[in-house]
Amino acid sequence: MLETISVALDIGEKTPPAIDYFYMPPRPQWVPDLALKKAHQNRGFWLSVVGLHNLSAKVLSSIRIKLPFAPGYEPVLDSAGAAIEAKYDIQTHELQIPRLDPGEKLYVAIFLSSPEADRFQEPRVIVGDRLLSRGMRTVGFFKSRPKEALLLVVPLLLALAALGVVGYITYQVSPFNPKVKAVEAAMAGYSGCIPSAYEKTEVNETLLAKHKLSEQSLLQLNHVVTRKDLFDKDLVVICEDR
Repeated sequence: MLETISVALDIGEKTPPAIDYFYMPPRPQWVPDLALKKAHQNRGFWLSVVGLHNLSAKVLSSIRIKLPFAPGYEPVLDSAGAAIEAKYDIQTHELQIPRLDPGEKLYVAIFLSSPEADRFQEPRVIVGDRLLSRGMRTVGFFKSRPKEALLLVVPLLLALAALGVVGYITYQVSPFNPKVKAVEAAMAGYSGCIPSAYEKTEVNETLLAKHKLSEQSLLQLNHVVTRKDLFDKDLVVICEDR
């Protein structure tokens, strides 16, 4: 019992933390001229956003958001009310966040000029010593938007179930099924009735009485010498009315 609990806890520790991840590629910012200083009125500004929401029960430590290059303006952190500390290293062009507690979220606004926006690529997010993985994003997506996730998963499960049913039906009539192979081997040269294969546990005198051909044909169908031998076979074939 204790070993089972230990294994379950170990699996829980290895499960990727649920992180709801958001990325908005650079988009032009429409700012009224009066809101800009005269020196900037003729410049086009672009904005890209990276968002993280810790939906797990774990504290995420040492988060680094690495930009592809250092833009002209430092990125701005919006921690949605949480007191999250962050440091921007212009040399490595990365934002360093010491920790993100369970339930906390942050958004990083990256301001770009038009030339910078043209060559900007999605930043890399590193949590601890691991690159933000698809597993973390998937778990986070399921936790943050369960209804949407369900709408995506249900059709896939239905398709898999349909494939399973088709596969089962195909197997039942395919030569790979031992019962079908037994019938084909037994009925070589016979016609006039429907052959059926029955497992050993189903074989009794009542079942054998359904055989419509002679006793000798029953023995020949199953390649045995005596009636008693029928009860020792894994599969017994009898020929029933059409």
